[in-house]
Amino acid sequence: MRKTIIMMILFTCLSLLYANDFNNGFSTGGMAIIETHNSGGAAEIGFPLYSSEKLSIRNYILFSGFGYETGGILAIGDKLIFGGFGRNGKRPYSFIEGNIGIYKTNGKDFLETPLYFDLKGGGGLDIYITEKMSFFVEMGGGVSFYGDEFTGMAHLGAGFRTFWN
Repeated sequence: MRKTIIMMILFTCLSLLYANDFNNGFSTGGMAIIETHNSGGAAEIGFPLYSSEKLSIRNYILFSGFGYETGGILAIGDKLIFGGFGRNGKRPYSFIEGNIGIYKTNGKDFLETPLYFDLKGGGGLDIYITEKMSFFVEMGGGVSFYGDEFTGMAHLGAGFRTFWN
């Protein structure tokens, strides 16, 4: 588990250093999330990793909070978005995402192990309201791990992104 956390931190730091070469496309955003077993929201910080005429790859760092049965979840995650450059103010994309966090239920406090993990993927659509702001909707699915409990999930998210060139 420590290796996974260290790898996520290293990937994020290296991505931030690499993003400085592009010097554009930094974004902030927020989203509401509904999943099969929980619902909540997330704040995101995004930056480009690769950009060509036909492909854009962006990295987003997520800070999430969810209500879960009789408790809650606090998680940090990373999302990679693979998309093209759409027309008429729309940009379709696909994504993969992973989160790690702490959770509380009736029989478990936040700081006790085991930890919460999830892996998900899907597709989305950025609809640009202005050149610097978009509304997005994404749908997908994945798996959640609450200690020994392993569950499948459906994912629906919607929110806004502001781009700071």
